[in-house]
Amino acid sequence: ETANEVFDSLSVVLLALPGMAHSTQAAMAAACKHMVASTETLGKLAQMFFSDEELMRQSVITALGVLPENLHVQEGDVDPDAARAVLRLGALDKDCAETAKKTLDELQLEADEVLMMELIDFAREQGSVGRDIQELIAKALAEVLQELDDPKFTDTALDLLMQLFREQAAPRITIARCLERMYATNLQGGDQVNLA
Repeated sequence: ETANEVFDSLSVVLLALPGMAHSTQAAMAAACKHMVASTETLGKLAQMFFSDEELMRQSVITALGVLPENLHVQEGDVDPDAARAVLRLGALDKDCAETAKKTLDELQLEADEVLMMELIDFAREQGSVGRDIQELIAKALAEVLQELDDPKFTDTALDLLMQLFREQAAPRITIARCLERMYATNLQGGDQVNLA
């Protein structure tokens, strides 16, 4: 609970006083390193990434960058998978890609079906986010499907995205970006897809 309050307070300071960004990011990183003691708290920190403010996204990735140093992560009490999908988004954001990629590598967070489903959930839940985050979600989903290299996962993702597109209005633009990126990246050559 205290860690969540610290992160909430730091996010307010970060947005209200952008000139203090470096100090605020350092404080967020220290809080992540020393105060994140539950997977739930880590998940809440990761969710702060979904801001239209580039500075906030960079700060969250900077904070997540110290996860390998967190004692609770090292001892297995906190599951770093709670931040994996956001780190994948950060790895595609030019301003924080290096930190996110390094953290993914250090924590050995690989692509799997669960990550694919988390990214599809992001497309559904984050329907009101700006274009930058929509593009990151689309790129990350296409990249994960490419790494999985299994038509079964691509078919599952297409089915779910098409169903969401038909049933929910709010996330349609994000879902359309995901579909566009998937077609461009994963459905090359003679691959045929029936969208009936």
